[in-house]
Amino acid sequence: MLAAVLGLLAQAQPARAQQVLPAPLREVGIDQRLNELVPLELEFRDERGAAVRLGDYFRAGRPVVISLVYYDCPMLCTLILNGLVKSLRAVPFNVGEHYGMSHSFASSE
Repeated sequence: MLAAVLGLLAQAQPARAQQVLPAPLREVGIDQRLNELVPLELEFRDERGAAVRLGDYFRAGRPVVISLVYYDCPMLCTLILNGLVKSLRAVPFNVGEHYGMSHSFASSE
């Protein structure tokens, strides 16, 4: 009996959460696309507001790291960027020799 009640409660939680969210947020989701390529035609805006294609930042034989963070993010973005720096320090690549630095950009959407 207890298992049946817990099962019903577990099913009721997501429905109640959907009712609490504002209408636009109910349509937000995450689509995992594991092992798929990122389309190089994706359009972003650089720090000057000019449209750039993601593919413009790729050079043959050089890796690209994309970190989706905000400039004015007060908490998590700093943690993410600090973790990225710490991780890149462990990689035996040199900036300019093995990979290039690029301008930052923002999503056009």
